Amino acid sequence: MEDFLTACGFPWIEAPGEAEAQCVELERLGLVQGVISDDSDVWAFGVKDVYRHLFSKNKNVQHYESRVIRHSLGLTQADFVGIAVLSGGDYSPGLAGVGVVNAVELLSEFSVTRSGLLPEENQTLSTLKNVGDWLASFASTPTESIALRRKLRSVIIVQPSVVEAYFRPNVDKSREKFRWRKVDVERVRHLLYEKLGWDDERFEKQTLVALQRWNEFITGKASYQRHITSFTHKLLQSPGEQKTALTRRVETALAKLAERTGSSSSLAFQSKPLEKNVRKRNAKSRAVSRKSKRISPKELQLSEESE
Repeated sequence: MEDFLTACGFPWIEAPGEAEAQCVELERLGLVQGVISDDSDVWAFGVKDVYRHLFSKNKNVQHYESRVIRHSLGLTQADFVGIAVLSGGDYSPGLAGVGVVNAVELLSEFSVTRSGLLPEENQTLSTLKNVGDWLASFASTPTESIALRRKLRSVIIVQPSVVEAYFRPNVDKSREKFRWRKVDVERVRHLLYEKLGWDDERFEKQTLVALQRWNEFITGKASYQRHITSFTHKLLQSPGEQKTALTRRVETALAKLAERTGSSSSLAFQSKPLEKNVRKRNAKSRAVSRKSKRISPKELQLSEESE
C-alpha cells in the first residue's frame, strides 16, 4: 500500500499507535480539515470534524461536528471516553451487557460537575471511580447472589492507563506540512498489473486519463481541481438544525447528564412530555415506562471478561 500511495504522489505517514488517534492529531495540528472514519473511537480522541460512510455503496456521506454535538447533546470528550471505557473500545473490553445507552445512563448518574478547574481527563477518572464505587457497594450486599458479588468484586472500572491513552495517545506530533506530488504513471501501471492483473488496455481505459489530469493540475497546467464538496448536495437545513433521531430513553439520560454536570444542552430545554391519551390503560403504561431508575448490577450481566 505504501508503494502505491507513493507512486500516486499521495502524502502519508505511519502512525506509531492507533490510526484514529493519529488522524485526530493531524486535525489538531491543522494539517487536515477533518477525519474520515467509521470508528466511533475518534470521538474519544477528541475529533472535531468526522466524515462517515465515505466509501459506502449508496455514497450517503455524513458529516458530524463536535461543536454541534456538544451544543445539542451536551457531550464532551470526557463523556466519549467514559462511554468507550464502560461499553468497550480499542483499549477496554467494557462491562459485559453494557452498550452505549447503558453507558450514557451510568454517566448521567455518576458524572462529576464540570468546571474549568478540573481537566477533562480527571473528570473522566472521577466519574469512573464513582461508577466503580457504586458497583462495589453491591459486592457486600447480602441480598445479592454469591456469584454476582464475586463478579462485582472483580470489576475494575478506573483504569488510568486506558483514560490516558485516549487523552494523551502515542502520536507523531510533527507539524511538517503534506506535499502532493506528480503521479508516477508507469509505476502505478506496473503495480496494478502486478497486484491486480490489470493489462494496459484496462489501465488506459479506467485510470490513465484521471492520472494525467491530476498531473496537469499539480504542475500548474490546469488551474482548477474539483474539491470533495463538489460532489455533495446542499442541505435544506444548516448542520446545527439537523436532528438525530433519539429514543426517549437516550434523551432522558442526556438531559439528566447535562443537568448533573452543569453543561449546556439543547435537550435539557427541548424535552417535552409525551402526548396524553384519554384511555387510562395506555396512559398508565406510558407512565410506567417514563419512570427513571438506576441500573441494577444484575442488568449489567457482568462476566469474568469485565476484569
